[in-house]
Amino acid sequence: MQIAIDYTAAARQGAGIGRYARELIDAILVTASDHKFVLLTASAGLGEAWTRAKQQVRETAAHPAGLTFRDLPFTDDWMARLWQRLRLPLPAEWITGHVDTFYSPDFVLPPLQRRTRALLTVHDLSFLRHPETFPPKLGAYLNRAVPRSVARADHVLADSEATRRDLIDLLAVPPGKVTTLYGGVSPRFTPQPSNGERERLQAQYGVGVRPYILAVGTVQPRKNYVRLMEACDPLAAQRELDLVIAGRPAWLSEPIVAAAKQRPYVHLMGFFADTDLPALYRQAEALAFPSVYEGFGFP
Repeated sequence: MQIAIDYTAAARQGAGIGRYARELIDAILVTASDHKFVLLTASAGLGEAWTRAKQQVRETAAHPAGLTFRDLPFTDDWMARLWQRLRLPLPAEWITGHVDTFYSPDFVLPPLQRRTRALLTVHDLSFLRHPETFPPKLGAYLNRAVPRSVARADHVLADSEATRRDLIDLLAVPPGKVTTLYGGVSPRFTPQPSNGERERLQAQYGVGVRPYILAVGTVQPRKNYVRLMEACDPLAAQRELDLVIAGRPAWLSEPIVAAAKQRPYVHLMGFFADTDLPALYRQAEALAFPSVYEGFGFP
């Protein structure tokens, strides 16, 4: 079977959905299979890091001869503009060549030829459950593009039973059309600390000098970080304690960043390197995960 996969989220996103896509697609490719795969990526601006990443994927694939990359010379924002906002009827097969199945791990499908079967992962419907946590423009886009893609898909994957129920309840997806497929966790995330890892965190990131509570996730309203800081204020006043937030600022993050700057015990770390993230978890006193809503949650 010829299978095309939208690899854009895997290549461009470091957070949960990007991690989901990378881990799932890598697991598919290292499995012995007679299928042929085409990885389609909006790769503009990725540079040499993308060249190295492609080489690494080829080296770990069980059948590299059956793996092809197709790069689109623009960004993921432009891909969304062309295929989702403007809805240009340019089928993805013009780039991938003939495929039997197209899989998108990130909410939306590109235009496809009628004969191509479409598989789609929807991670959550937070834009419907909590629209106040999205900028109006982004919310309007998701409200158009996601239901349209779900309706076009031959089958939909949800990475939690909660998201599966939301798809059935909010978008009227027939129960037989949606399957829960739980996310896996990289074997790097083990409870056993490595030698000197706390000292390495202290030296490289300034974290771990004092005990800390850890929160992991993109800095945006749905993650409820301001409320978390308010809850930690009395703890920080009573004892030597830090709050470490590992995640890149996203939409509507300005009030969250401002609240953090008012609190010396809060450390906004930005995106944290995969190589050191397991150590950051292991050395924490506790993990805080106070989201208003999640369709799934790797933390």
